[in-house]
Amino acid sequence: TRKSVIVHFDDNAAFLGIVSQALDDEYEVVPSLNPSNCIDTLMEYRPDLVLLDVEMGICNGIEVCKIIKSDHALRDLPVLIYTSHKSKDLHKIALGNGASIVVNKGSGLKALKSAIHSALNVDDDESDFG
Repeated sequence: TRKSVIVHFDDNAAFLGIVSQALDDEYEVVPSLNPSNCIDTLMEYRPDLVLLDVEMGICNGIEVCKIIKSDHALRDLPVLIYTSHKSKDLHKIALGNGASIVVNKGSGLKALKSAIHSALNVDDDESDFG
């Protein structure tokens, strides 16, 4: 069976590497430092999920999420916001702008994997969702 594809936008190359390595057994991860061309990247790779940082210098992950959700071909794509911000307001804003799940980076990679499974509707015990 084909691995689910995740496109991960973050402006921290080292963090992109850490996450890619942690998810590599289960997913095909496409890391990207440049969210400004997100639609082109997403149309090229046709991912099953998008993983977005919030603070990315030139671009805000919530704005990128809004762009994705306003695109007819991409609007049903699950978007997971992975951020170091702990503000409940930011979580509400992200969810209000189309994010499926918001995960704090401080929660660790296990929490990230669990959130990805949830966003992709994959059960850890039963991968058979016919």
